[in-house]
Amino acid sequence: MSLQEEEPRTNTHYFAEINCKIHLIDTPEQVIVSLERLRLFSTLAIDCEGVDLGSFAPTSTLSVLHMSTGRDSDVYCFDIFTLGAEAFSTTTPDGYSLKTLLESSDKRKLLWDLRSDTSALYRHYNITINGLCDVQVLDSASQFLKQVKFPYDRRRALRNVYGLGGTLEKMSFNGVSLVERNRLRIVKAEAKMLFSPGDGGSYEIWNHRPLSPLLLEYCCDTRYFFSLLKHYDTVIRACLRNISYEAFDFSQIALSQAYQRRIAHAISPDFDKTDRETMCRVDQQLLLDLCEIIDIHPADMKVPIFDTEESIEDSGSSTNKDPSEGNPLTADDTSVSAAEGADSFGGIHSGSFGL
Repeated sequence: MSLQEEEPRTNTHYFAEINCKIHLIDTPEQVIVSLERLRLFSTLAIDCEGVDLGSFAPTSTLSVLHMSTGRDSDVYCFDIFTLGAEAFSTTTPDGYSLKTLLESSDKRKLLWDLRSDTSALYRHYNITINGLCDVQVLDSASQFLKQVKFPYDRRRALRNVYGLGGTLEKMSFNGVSLVERNRLRIVKAEAKMLFSPGDGGSYEIWNHRPLSPLLLEYCCDTRYFFSLLKHYDTVIRACLRNISYEAFDFSQIALSQAYQRRIAHAISPDFDKTDRETMCRVDQQLLLDLCEIIDIHPADMKVPIFDTEESIEDSGSSTNKDPSEGNPLTADDTSVSAAEGADSFGGIHSGSFGL
C-alpha cells in the first residue's frame, strides 16, 4: 500500500501559533508509514517523555518518543505506552524498524540531555542509540569557551547545565518569532503544571489516553534542536578560531567523548539521575579537555573541582577557588535556571583525549 493511501490514517494535530504539525503514531501501520519517511533523513532530533525515566523504580515508564527532521519539519510522536515493544519491533517490508533507526550509526541523533532517555530505552527495550549528539553538552561547551577572552575577574565557574526551556527563551538568534517564543514559554509552563510534581502535577499524565493536546504541543520542541546545533557550532568555531588550526577538530573529539561518557554512565547498572555529584564527575572531563585545547590552566577557567576533600585542600588557591566565588562547586549547589531548572556540571577524571 502506498504512503498516499496510508497518510489519512495518521492522527495529525496542527498547532498554528508555532506552525507545527504533529503525527501521533499508535498503530503498527502508522509506525511503518512514519519509518518510511524518517529513514530518508541523515539527522533526527529525538526526545522521550514518561514516568521516572532513567530510574529502576517499578513505576518507570517510557510513554512517548517524539522526533523531527528539521526546523520546519513535522513531528512524529510514537505512542510507546500504547504500542509497547511493538513500536520498536514493527518492520517495513524490507525489515527496517524503529530499533534499526535508533541503533544505526549512520544517522545522527540530536538529544537534549541524553541521559534519562538513553537509560530508559536501554532498560526497557534493550536499545542503545548510536550516532548521538547531546545539544545540552554543546550549550555548556559554548558557554565555557565564550569566557576565553574575558579577564579573569569576569570568568565564572560553570555551575549548571541548563534546561531546554530556558534555552529556547533565547532563540531569537535563530529567527524564531516573538509570538512563537511566547507560545513556547506558555506551553512549557502549562505542561509542567500537568506533569511536574513540584508544580502540582504528576508524571503519570503521560500515561493517560488520549494524550492532552497541550502535551502533544509540548512535544514539538525537538524541531529547535537543529537551530541550536547550528548556533553552537558557530560559537565554538568562533571561540577556537585563533587558538590553532586543529583546535576545532580537537574540540569535536572532546565533545564526542563527552557524549560517550554520558551514555556509558546512563546505561550502567548504578545510574541514578538524582545523584548530582556523579553526574557532575562524568561531565567535568570535557572542561579539562577544553582547557587543554585552549592551553589555559583549569584554575584560570574556574573549572569546578570534585575530588576528595583532601585533594581540594591540597590544591589550595591555585585551583578553581576564587575569593569572590566562595567554596568550590559541590553537588549541593542549588542554583537553577530561571525557566526549567538545571543539572550540575562536572566530570570524572578519566584522562584527556590526547592532543
